[in-house]
This record gives sequence, C-alpha cells and structure tokens, in this order.
Amino acid sequence: MPVLIGTTHDEYTLFAATQFLKNGRMPDYPAELAAMFGADSGRIAQQYPVTRYDNSALAFAAVVTDDVFACATNTMAKGLSRDADVYGYEFNDRNAPAPELLRTVPFPVGASHSLELRYLFDVVGAPPLNSAQQKLSDEMIGYWSGFVATGAPRAHGALDWPAFDGTDGPWMSLQTPEVRTFTQFADDHQCAFWASR
Repeated sequence: MPVLIGTTHDEYTLFAATQFLKNGRMPDYPAELAAMFGADSGRIAQQYPVTRYDNSALAFAAVVTDDVFACATNTMAKGLSRDADVYGYEFNDRNAPAPELLRTVPFPVGASHSLELRYLFDVVGAPPLNSAQQKLSDEMIGYWSGFVATGAPRAHGALDWPAFDGTDGPWMSLQTPEVRTFTQFADDHQCAFWASR
C-alpha cells in the first residue's frame, strides 16, 4: 500500500510560541534541554547553539522539531519504502498565515505545526492566503487528490513527485514560490546526530 508521509519544517515553534504566551518569557534553554534529555543536554546545546537561532525559543524548537518529528519521519519513510511506494514531503512555507495570537510572539513561527491545514481545507477564521500561497494550496490539493485516486501524488500542471528511494528521499518541499524536490532532508534536520545518541 503506498504511503504519503511528511512533516512541517518548523513543527515545534507552535508549541514554543504557546509556552511563551503562557509564561511571558523565553524558555531557559539549558533547563529545558536538561529536563528533556538529561545528561545528553550539554552535547545537544553544542550541536544547537542559541546563537544559530536568534533566541532560546527557536533553538529549543529546532531541537524538538529535528529529534521528535523530522528525524522520526525520515526513519519511518526509509523503513516503509522497503515494502511500498513512499512519498515524503516537508511543508516549508516559512510565511504561512498563522493565527493572530501566534503573530504576537517575538519570533517567527514559520512553517509550524498545523499551519499546512489551511492549504488543504477551509479553516474557519484562518488568515487568507496570498496568491503564491493559493497556488501552493491548489497544488497540494491536487497532489493529495491524485494520491487518493491513484496511489501516487500527481497533480495536473504540477511538478512530478518521485517516490522515496529508500535512502535520502527525494522529498517534496511544499513551499512558495515553487515546490521543489530535494535530498537534504536528513542533513537539514541533523538526523545523523540524533541517530548517534
């Protein structure tokens, strides 16, 4: 049975934003890492320095996104591709319209958890899409419809979406202004580092 599997590029930023809204401050990065990863937290902090991400919320969001979501999705895609056609995607519209409350935090939520749903469904109260985002929405709906109908995400007039090769993809980056295929998903999310833990 074919599989369509994916994640969002900035999955955990939604949760980092809700924590900021609840607490009114940026997280204590070393304490958050220690609570989640124990003795491994120092090594993770070196791999994901706050200076690379502008603030502790985005650094912690990158850690959790990569470890819990992106690399787990990569592992599942590789495993499933041994027995079925697998089509992997990453929703990566870094300017996806977010609910108003999420736009009040002092960092961008980017392509976060659930923001891709607005591209596939009518979400009551969701901010409108701009023209490039509407084009991406039309393509995504076409891909999903093609997958349901045929077992392969094919959409009229859209970029061909190749099946996962079992190693590095290719993945489909669902982004504006143009979707693209890429093979750096595991590198982008530092999956070799997470596999070494």
